[in-house]
Amino acid sequence: MCSGLVVFAQQLRTGLLRVNASVENFRDAPNGRKLGTLDEGVEIEKIAQDGKWVRFRVEGWVWGPSLEGFVEEEPPRQERSAEPAPRLPLQDAMPRVKRLINEDYGTFYGLHIDADLEILRVRLRVGDIGQERLRARQRAIMQRVWALVGEEFDESIRSVRVESNRADGSGAVGAVLAECAVDVLERDPLGAADWEGATRFSSDAGQTWEGGP
Repeated sequence: MCSGLVVFAQQLRTGLLRVNASVENFRDAPNGRKLGTLDEGVEIEKIAQDGKWVRFRVEGWVWGPSLEGFVEEEPPRQERSAEPAPRLPLQDAMPRVKRLINEDYGTFYGLHIDADLEILRVRLRVGDIGQERLRARQRAIMQRVWALVGEEFDESIRSVRVESNRADGSGAVGAVLAECAVDVLERDPLGAADWEGATRFSSDAGQTWEGGP
């Protein structure tokens, strides 16, 4: 019995594959209906193969209120008297920011907090829009996202960072960064020149930066 378990464990290890493309579709069958996307670096567990198509195992979580037909479950009877777990501001902010990005600026890839650096990170993918339009979107996203959720984070966030792919539509999300302090974003009005003078930019995923105060 022990030898059988060892063989199974080896198969699991050798069955792990990593996504090399910046983003890859996954489908319900070879050349079938698109179900979603996988980001670069994601590891998948291979369970079958058909020519160049790999079937893989997937498991994850999705925000229930975003699903049609979702009904929130009642807590178990014995737990109803317990204090409910506090909702994190990010949980409430995520659907609103996702809707804003998808409707006006690109494809939403995530909203994250870097607690150590006190940064709110907004991630998205853009098409071939050119450098000038990318800069305009970076500024608009920072201002609108912070206006939308800033009060929920009190003084825990120092700056907002927009992370995207390159302005020609190529590359991985996170290759191009723009970061600005929230006290600048709260200025009314905030002109494009003032924003650009107070913002730092990186075109190599944060290895080097230019601009900023």
